Amino acid sequence: MSRLTPLLWSALSIAVMGSAACDESRSMRTVGRSTPMLGDYDKEIREAHPRADGIRHVDTASTIARLREAHVTTYFYLILHAGTDWTDLQEEFLPAAERAAIDVWVYLVPPSECCSQPFGTDFTRWSTEIARLSLRHRNLRGWAMDDFASNLATFTPEYTAAMRSAARRINPALEFFPVLYRRDYVPAFLSAYAGHFDGAIFPYTVDFDDFEGVAATLQQIRAAVEPFGLHLILMVYATKMSVAQYPPSAPYVAGALRAGLAAAKRGEIRGVVTYAMAKEFQVDACGFAHHLNLVVPSETPTRVGDFVSATQAVRIDARADTHQLRFFEQDSYPAGTAGYHFKQLLVNGKTVWSVDVAADPALTWTEHTFDLTPYVKGTSRATIAFRLYDEKGVSNFGVRMSIAGMSGTGMVLDNVDFTERTGWSFMQQGPASAQYGYHVCDAERERHVFESVRDLYGRVGSSDSRP
Repeated sequence: MSRLTPLLWSALSIAVMGSAACDESRSMRTVGRSTPMLGDYDKEIREAHPRADGIRHVDTASTIARLREAHVTTYFYLILHAGTDWTDLQEEFLPAAERAAIDVWVYLVPPSECCSQPFGTDFTRWSTEIARLSLRHRNLRGWAMDDFASNLATFTPEYTAAMRSAARRINPALEFFPVLYRRDYVPAFLSAYAGHFDGAIFPYTVDFDDFEGVAATLQQIRAAVEPFGLHLILMVYATKMSVAQYPPSAPYVAGALRAGLAAAKRGEIRGVVTYAMAKEFQVDACGFAHHLNLVVPSETPTRVGDFVSATQAVRIDARADTHQLRFFEQDSYPAGTAGYHFKQLLVNGKTVWSVDVAADPALTWTEHTFDLTPYVKGTSRATIAFRLYDEKGVSNFGVRMSIAGMSGTGMVLDNVDFTERTGWSFMQQGPASAQYGYHVCDAERERHVFESVRDLYGRVGSSDSRP
């Protein structure tokens, strides 16, 4: 070595140090991937009172305490709710998260949700500033963009490459993950864009009532991204998505997360993140804890005469002078466009009651009592049916009809409080995606979701191999 020229020695030293740095970077990233990401997004706690600037800032101490209680290892910090979010992140949240051993990703919104401040839609500036900040705080690991594929007029391949390159020139280890929905994982899109991503956040929006499809859907998405070398993070909704009929239950959230964590354990995805898990708990207004649902989802075309129904055979008391049916009903559609979906009651196939979903306020329980004597007098059995019926076809008009608090006089009914999955048979004509079944409202849902995540993440965290 003593015979190496100073220039060659300098070059060799730089190469060795560079190789060591790369090896260290690879080692650090490998360790990060060996343990599933236990993530959470948004729903930060705000200070109870405004500061001198009139703004309720992020309550960093309370938010960090909740994240630690839930065993969250990575927090996606949304910059949207106040003009001080970026300052709060730099001056308060990132240092506190670093002390708590919590990684942070900056989460931005696109032009369609305008805007994260202070840099608005200048996303090259955002990527540059986030990268600079990540050099001061090693727990700032990446940044994410919401609803990326819905904003391709802004995020052209060229612009996406430029904003990511701007960040990587400052910190090559900083990762960029856009939010991509199931419809976005197609070859044409991935061929044009995957080279400008490190991975993607996949929000599971297929079914908010049943988590059984999570594993199979993840396999489909993985098959799409695998040729492009992209990592995946599964996002599980812990609060209501706009198109969902109800907020997700605690068992649903836990089941979906378990499916994601199983995939992460197999090395198939990076980890999981909850969408807007509440950290301050409110009590849900249930009205009736148990009720029957008939649903036509959004983005579902129907034709005239299509329906979804629930039917029961009832026993008629021949000794009774009157036969009455009492129930409460509501629908999810506010007064507005009329003439399409109708809520109906049928007795022995005859329509006893029919009203447009646009005729009354949304989500308001209304009591009804009907005299069924003319329809069932002299019989021993009859059928009653609740039906959501289309008098005109729709292209995108989602609605839910709910029945609760049912009782009868002069007849014997089964499962009138909808606490069991018996007594009713379901039929539909038209869209295969029409839904029907029973719903149980949990007034303490937010607290139960948090506890489910806490317990699940806690078990994973206690068994991980991190130093």
